[in-house]
Amino acid sequence: MINKLDNSAALDKIYSEVKFEPFAAYRSIGASESERYGFGIIGKNRKKSDCRLRQSGSYTIVLVLRGEGVYRDGLGHEYPLKSGSVFQKFAEDERSEVQVAPNCNWLECFIELGHSMTEVLEQHGCICRFKPVFDIVISDDLIDRLLKIKAVFQEDTNKTSIESWLEIMNAVRDLLKNGILDERDIERNKLINAACVYLANNLEQPDHLYEFCRRHSVGYENFRKIFKQKTGISPHHYRIRCRLDAACTMLANPELTITEISRKLGYNSPYEFSAQFGHLVGVPPTAYRK
Repeated sequence: MINKLDNSAALDKIYSEVKFEPFAAYRSIGASESERYGFGIIGKNRKKSDCRLRQSGSYTIVLVLRGEGVYRDGLGHEYPLKSGSVFQKFAEDERSEVQVAPNCNWLECFIELGHSMTEVLEQHGCICRFKPVFDIVISDDLIDRLLKIKAVFQEDTNKTSIESWLEIMNAVRDLLKNGILDERDIERNKLINAACVYLANNLEQPDHLYEFCRRHSVGYENFRKIFKQKTGISPHHYRIRCRLDAACTMLANPELTITEISRKLGYNSPYEFSAQFGHLVGVPPTAYRK
């Protein structure tokens, strides 16, 4: 269900407040104050904007309040964006971007979290790495919450850190709860999140999914079925996507040869790597590098 918000007085209020004065603020939390979190409500009228501009946190969630655009992940898969769309950005996802339609009065609210807060949400099955974009209903209560966070952050002092942190976590919960249905779904989200992290790490090594399933007390065939239902692809193809995404990043480094990249990604030969890259990305690695 998507809220069109054509006549929302609350949205008009939030838009008028930030139309000429974009707002973004950050705080630190923890004993060493080494973990940063942030909040902002900003408008964009440029043709193209890239979420990579906010890369310091571990996780960023963005709510589109007004406007239209396209979210493009690291492998070029596209998701339409409109008012009510929510998209997510992880620190290791270096190449996803958002293309904003020109002259659409784009307005977004972003929340940036550090590693510890992100880890807590993932452990509770709230964050779905495999679902980067989804739609929610923007209620007046949600708008009021966002304006309250803005007011807390506008107090120029870290004395409000705990209050702003709690408000931030509540807002993230409200944005994410649309995709959480019941206890069983939460447990499945935890399983698939763990699988996505496992498949994306140690790409030079063969995956041992039978061992992964044993550790998580789930049958292999049942796991494959759940993974396909949640992500739309098999674990094997997800692993390939992770390898190719990493390859695209490595190709930006001119000091790495094709042979070195293929070895780092666990391919048997540079020919196997080049063939798979060309088939799925559309151009061979050498052409992509140029």
